[in-house]
Amino acid sequence: MSFGLNPYYRGPNKGYLRKIVRIFTSTVGAGTGLAPYENNEVDMIGLDAVFLEEVRENPALRQELWSFEPFTTVYLYFRTRQPPFDDVRVRRAFAHAIDKEAITDIILKKTKTPAYTMLPIHFPGYVGDKYKSIQRYDPALARRLLAEAGYPDGKGFPTEALWLAEARSNTPGSQAAQAIQQMLQDNLGITISLRNTETSAYRKAQYDWEMPLSIIGFNYDFPDPHSMLGIVWRSQPKGYSRHDWQNPSFDDLIDRAAGEMNSVKRMAMYDEAERLLAEDAGAVFLWHEKSYSLRKPWVKGVKQDQFGSYPFYKNNTSYSDIYIGKEAGTAQRKLDY
Repeated sequence: MSFGLNPYYRGPNKGYLRKIVRIFTSTVGAGTGLAPYENNEVDMIGLDAVFLEEVRENPALRQELWSFEPFTTVYLYFRTRQPPFDDVRVRRAFAHAIDKEAITDIILKKTKTPAYTMLPIHFPGYVGDKYKSIQRYDPALARRLLAEAGYPDGKGFPTEALWLAEARSNTPGSQAAQAIQQMLQDNLGITISLRNTETSAYRKAQYDWEMPLSIIGFNYDFPDPHSMLGIVWRSQPKGYSRHDWQNPSFDDLIDRAAGEMNSVKRMAMYDEAERLLAEDAGAVFLWHEKSYSLRKPWVKGVKQDQFGSYPFYKNNTSYSDIYIGKEAGTAQRKLDY
């Protein structure tokens, strides 16, 4: 996709570059690997996490590596209106049996941040480690909760399927699913199967509430707690919501917060709603995403956000801000982003 200057624009913010070429690949940074970037065929490239280790070990490339939080949370959710996940003790047992830090630090090689609630780091309303203990890793507690629910050491627990949406074997979701499968076996004596599903079929099953278990992520639509709590988790009829989880107290807080004009009171309501979501184990929160990119030193004009990161999108950087520094010489440049 090529972007050119508007010849009819007469305002004060005329772009610096005559033309920008954006190259799309099936998987950002993974379709062709790092070769186009290393060959100076592109100036910026979104980096798939599978290349992080290679980049970090390269003295030149690691100087051009940037990361930031894209406000995305990945979680495991349940079909809560049918056994066995209609029992909150079972859902809590799953939450305490999954070691999020092991998943992010070992399986995903520190490319993600462990999640214990829905709101991601730096997002409005984020409460840090305030509710970390609610879904902490505690296998002994997990086993006790499962026994109280009628499944001591996993005996009698049905073999359920954990659904994934077209997850390739090397994707974070697939890797995490395999780790979770093993953790549930080791800590609870539970066997789950993995079911990889084509995207359109997955979406239909999701909104029809057919999946007993699944891993999915949600990226914010606007920077407010209602985006990640109200829109995603406020209960809706089948066909209108990805989850069947329902908690009347949560719904009431979300509804009142949506109409509250006092920002302090409003944020307090969302804070309480997030606590209820974690305690009732509407989901097991797994990790908050981190995004990575490589950017040549001659690409200028990418603005720093309030958290010290340099994301290219979803802040105040635009194509009209970008310019090419003298370091580039006269070579043609392209943005693969």
